[in-house]
Amino acid sequence: VRAAFEHLRSRVVKGVGRGVESPALAAVLVGNRPDAELYMRRKREACETTGVNFQLVRMSETSSTSDIAQAIRNLRRQTHISGVFCQLPLPPQVDSRMVTTSVGVAKDVDGMHPLHMGLLAQAFANDGMLHPRMFAMHTWDHSPPVAVVSTAAPVSHYDDDDDDDDDDGCVSVPSAMLPCAPRAAVGLLMAHGHSVVGRACCVLGDGSTAGLPLALLLRALGASSVSLVSRAALAPIVHPDSVPEED
Repeated sequence: VRAAFEHLRSRVVKGVGRGVESPALAAVLVGNRPDAELYMRRKREACETTGVNFQLVRMSETSSTSDIAQAIRNLRRQTHISGVFCQLPLPPQVDSRMVTTSVGVAKDVDGMHPLHMGLLAQAFANDGMLHPRMFAMHTWDHSPPVAVVSTAAPVSHYDDDDDDDDDDGCVSVPSAMLPCAPRAAVGLLMAHGHSVVGRACCVLGDGSTAGLPLALLLRALGASSVSLVSRAALAPIVHPDSVPEED
């Protein structure tokens, strides 16, 4: 993780040195859940470490769907902001799908827009269409920090072989924004020499922001099978005291 931070910071420094504006991440936090507060602190610290500007917009627990969606639209329209995300889960009165859609396609760093999730699911359905080299740290210089994957990008961006086999570096997902946390998890695995191709994988937790997209991503990268364990099934393991004793 430290090496990844240093690598990303060097990219930001080089970009600023060339006159490129520093990237900026905007986050919307609804309510004051302790776990969400912790996540935001870590996100801010990560941004400070890598030289990324961080902007946090706090909203009341009683905020409506339209209020949150409008706040997100206001953020995404600001040209200096590179990416926007809204911390999930949201209060029960809020339509989470409408909120994630309001982030828009271009600045959806969480990869939660229906278009991006649909393209990832399509890659899953078509049996391993993403190339592992996209996730290697040395290729990050060739892709935007928001991890856009496009068939329009030259194959050489993802192919470091000396041969002329263009198919080896093919990326078949059109203009998909990959979910950040799952992409980072896969990148760390590969940085330590672990390939998922042909492997049976198990993902603990089926949340919409991490577990589910990670399962789709692993399968799209060539895992032979992926078992997705629901949060309900994990509850007795994570909180054993909550399991009633048998008679």
